[in-house]
Amino acid sequence: MSYSPEQFGTKYETALNKIASLYQKTINSNNTQEQLLIAIGKINFKELFETQLGFKSEIDKVGQSYIDALRAMDGFADVDETTLRALVETDLNVYRSKFDNTYVQMKSLFTESIINGLPREVFVDRLTKGQLGVLSKSQATALFNDSMAKFNRAVTKQMALNSPKNKLYIFTGPRDTRTSNECLQVMASGPMTLDQISSRFPGVFESGTHYNCRHEFRPFTSKDMYKKQELEKQFDKRNLEQVFRLDGN
Repeated sequence: MSYSPEQFGTKYETALNKIASLYQKTINSNNTQEQLLIAIGKINFKELFETQLGFKSEIDKVGQSYIDALRAMDGFADVDETTLRALVETDLNVYRSKFDNTYVQMKSLFTESIINGLPREVFVDRLTKGQLGVLSKSQATALFNDSMAKFNRAVTKQMALNSPKNKLYIFTGPRDTRTSNECLQVMASGPMTLDQISSRFPGVFESGTHYNCRHEFRPFTSKDMYKKQELEKQFDKRNLEQVFRLDGN
């Protein structure tokens, strides 16, 4: 079974809980505030979180997930290895940047909480709610999920660029109460060429319609992939105006 966003989020939450325990231990010590602040200033929170608390192994699993994603993809055109490596590294750099910022904000939160004498429950609330620059469990899960989805779309886009211009693609994914109106509009447009997609929905092929989008373009290989009647019902339920006709024009 491949590594999942839920597994990643759970491991991240476990590490956050250990940070909370460390804070409790810190405020229960007999050290003065000055001594505590000096000690905290010497802590490398990235090293603490990733090495001492073991989160680096989870980040390594994220890197492996990109390789697993490539193996699981249905290839319909070649993409050179240099491009694939660049796509992986670009994604991982964004990922690392998010967590590096989390470690900086975590240290700031720890320091400010000591200075203000905050009790453990207040510290934990600020640590885990994702409002002060430290990623929450749900935000960490969403980051992994969104990053992998964008990577899959980016690789598919490269394959599309190396395919015949008349090849058709269709926006696929769940059609439920969580599906955004924007995603429904793109799905309702039916099969389109890459040029048509780029003209009508710029950036959607590689990024989706919004953060943590669950949909992606895939090669149109069967008429069954275009659920015209189901989409029409969704439009009726939501009283949406069809920006593009359901025949894709």
